[in-house]
Amino acid sequence: MSRLTQVQYEQVASACAELFRAGDSVSFAKVYQRIGSRGGQQVVSDMIRRWRQEVAERLLAERAHPQLPPELVQASDGLVAALWQQALGSAQQGYQQQVEALAQREADWQRKLDDSQVYVGQVDRENLEIKAQLAHVQGQLQAQQAAHQELVQQHQGLQDQWVQTDRARVLAQEQVAQLQGVMESEQLRYAQALEALKVQHAHELRQVQVRADEDRRHLLQQTDELRQAHRAQAAQLREQLAGERVAVETSRQQLNTAREAGARWQGRAEVAQQELVELKAQAAKAQEDASRWQGRADALQEALAVARQQVDALSERLGERNPAEQSSLLR
Repeated sequence: MSRLTQVQYEQVASACAELFRAGDSVSFAKVYQRIGSRGGQQVVSDMIRRWRQEVAERLLAERAHPQLPPELVQASDGLVAALWQQALGSAQQGYQQQVEALAQREADWQRKLDDSQVYVGQVDRENLEIKAQLAHVQGQLQAQQAAHQELVQQHQGLQDQWVQTDRARVLAQEQVAQLQGVMESEQLRYAQALEALKVQHAHELRQVQVRADEDRRHLLQQTDELRQAHRAQAAQLREQLAGERVAVETSRQQLNTAREAGARWQGRAEVAQQELVELKAQAAKAQEDASRWQGRADALQEALAVARQQVDALSERLGERNPAEQSSLLR
């Protein structure tokens, strides 16, 4: 857009006049080069056409003037003819350029048409593939419809379950509402208790501050007294320190002896711990053996009870048979 405003008509007219005076053809390429390649092609071409029209109008007006001599009129006719030939040449040149541009455009369209035909063939092949895929998809759709029917039945069952679940949810919501009421009341009670505790804490804090001030004064007094007593006791402590150092050295020797004895007892404790672990393992094994023997004893006891029942039954049978045998012997 900026190139259209970078050239003025006076610049184009001046370039055309210079070319005309030099005997060159006033063409777009030469004029465009003289004005520094500024402006658009259409704008510069319109300005060249305007300059030619103005020159022709001036020449024709001067030729029609009755006071001009015949030689000047003849010269103006030659000039007009030259301008016409120059304009005709420029027009033919422009026409040839347009013909070449149209030929180039036709070749481009022909190439695009060939590409389109190739694309149409590819689209036809893809359509065949799509039809095959469509048939396959239709088969899958029928299977999906059968599966959908089954899903509808499952959905009905799930709907019934959802109704039951919704009832349980409503009941749970009611319980939650009750719990929220209880929680709100508990929160209110907690807030009241907290406020009371805050008041009590503030009162106790004031009392503590009062006692702390009193204790601080008393502590300062005691500190001064202790400082004086400490100075008096420092000399005595220095004397005791010498005796304590001797006692500490004796205690250190006793501590080393105790450490050695402790190490010996530690070794014995580790051995005892290992023996305790082994005894626990043996006790667990003995417990398992006792469980097995208890099971066997229970089984034997049951077998003994069955045997006793059989013996009792046999005794009853023998008791019934003995009187009859005794009567036969008496006969």
